[in-house]
Amino acid sequence: MKQRNGMRSVASILSIGTLFTVGALMGCAGGMKFVATPSVMQQNAQVEVQEAERDDDSFKAKLIVRNAGPMPLMLRHSGIQLRLQDGRLLPNKEDEDDTTTVKPGEKEDFEVSFEQQGGMKAVYGATLIIGGVTSTIDLSPKVIGEVTLTAAAR
Repeated sequence: MKQRNGMRSVASILSIGTLFTVGALMGCAGGMKFVATPSVMQQNAQVEVQEAERDDDSFKAKLIVRNAGPMPLMLRHSGIQLRLQDGRLLPNKEDEDDTTTVKPGEKEDFEVSFEQQGGMKAVYGATLIIGGVTSTIDLSPKVIGEVTLTAAAR
């Protein structure tokens, strides 16, 4: 009988270990990091995601925007949005009314943050929409491209 109880204990420990492993793979244990390939956008803008992660409540990313074109680019922070897997767009919560000018040949760092009702636990992939961009030639805000974010391997 002792042997049988010992086997149950081993089976219980293995079951608990399996649950923790599955939970970690599914991102249930809190945060999840994301990666993206550097992207060349319209108007000769280059966007590189330095960091991107989500916790249960929010999604945050740090970007570098380089201007490889001949004209200054003005990027309105509120123009950067996050498109979720189901197609919903979330507005940037950081510096909503702020505009940054990226001069030709230079780069600027941006931090963006997104939240949604019900939290972010179900987000396993998303797309950053780089919009709100104007130039000295065209002052109407435009979307210049998208950056696909995928879950990083753990």
